[in-house]
Amino acid sequence: MMAMARVGVVGGAGVLLAAAFVQTPWVPLEHIATTDGEVVGYVMSVDSGFVNVLTEDQEYLILPSGSVLSRE
Repeated sequence: MMAMARVGVVGGAGVLLAAAFVQTPWVPLEHIATTDGEVVGYVMSVDSGFVNVLTEDQEYLILPSGSVLSRE
């Protein structure tokens, strides 16, 4: 029983360690047309009134939903 618990802990720690070193987000790259121009990045979340984007340069942008014209 203790061996199974240790395997779970070690496996979970391994997954977290691997995720810390991955540079590419696990969401698709999008081209987002806004009223201020195009943004290329990864949409991390869409909240009430805002779109949160991580750019290819690893800059985190919070775009007002009203400024987003399209996403591809």
